[in-house]
Amino acid sequence: MKTPSDNLEILKSNETKLPIHLQNKLILLIGDSYERNLVRDICELTGREARAATLNGTLFTNNQGYSGSTYVCTITKDSASFVLVSVFHVGVLDPMINAKKYPDHWQPDSPTDLPDRISWIPHMLKSLAKELYPALCPRLNDGITIDASACPNSTSIDKSAILAASIIQPPLWKNETSFWYPIPDMIVAQSSAWDLKTMKHSNEALSNWANAVSRFLISPVLEQFGSVVKDSFEFNHDVVQWHPRLFLRTLPMVQPFMQDKTFESKRLHKLNNLVRSGVFFDLERKRFGVLDWDSLTTGLNDWYIDGFHPGPEPNKAYLQMLLARLEGLHHRKIKPVVFIC
Repeated sequence: MKTPSDNLEILKSNETKLPIHLQNKLILLIGDSYERNLVRDICELTGREARAATLNGTLFTNNQGYSGSTYVCTITKDSASFVLVSVFHVGVLDPMINAKKYPDHWQPDSPTDLPDRISWIPHMLKSLAKELYPALCPRLNDGITIDASACPNSTSIDKSAILAASIIQPPLWKNETSFWYPIPDMIVAQSSAWDLKTMKHSNEALSNWANAVSRFLISPVLEQFGSVVKDSFEFNHDVVQWHPRLFLRTLPMVQPFMQDKTFESKRLHKLNNLVRSGVFFDLERKRFGVLDWDSLTTGLNDWYIDGFHPGPEPNKAYLQMLLARLEGLHHRKIKPVVFIC
């Protein structure tokens, strides 16, 4: 098996080209402040600044977004780009309560319910492409008919103006005859930190959470992206090995003094063990893999000043895992698999 590269060092280096496994690749993170921090951190590590945008694909002037805005990091070398995008949500159990309780985290011109937010993502990715990652825009040799709408000019809005704006719903891309948007090469979707704030302390509550994740997160992601973000399969001694491009992740432990009733270690372990258990694989026919951020960073003991969010070292470790998984998917030698029902 090929040893994964030190992809963060590659992105930070003065090399004039990206390695082929990072060229014109896009990773989509559907999550919360953990994902937002990852996007900001990878940009900061590579000497760049993450850009803030609304969910309908409008850039913020002066880059002054909300805590819950979309953030994009683009790393371009020799006309090829690697792109990391975060989309914020406040859980699957009771998002409206969380949105109202924490208005500084919420962008007032976007939908609250997660399935609606997921349905807006393709339009957002398309609307930001020309400004933030033009290398991913279609070219004539892509076999796509080019017109003015394929990669439109981006628009901007001031943060203060958005408070008075009504919800501007993007076009329903599924109803358009041809709708190009940058297809993610990997998607990581999760719902944990915000749901712990509203989840009761019982096994029944944990089961209800799992059902809600399947209904409001996994199913909408599969409906929106399942036909274009393809899993990879290969034969190994006549056994089919499955290599997903859609992932859930575990929640890293918070600093000990933060382990109150909401985030005490037993609750976090139960939730993470449920994610690891494979219950979501059975529900969705093994379309989702697991990225175990918790196990990866156990013992690093590095948090931001709030004691809640993982610090630079755990974030770098997780980013390396993301990039290594992307590299592994690129190097798979795929053979066609025929399923007989």
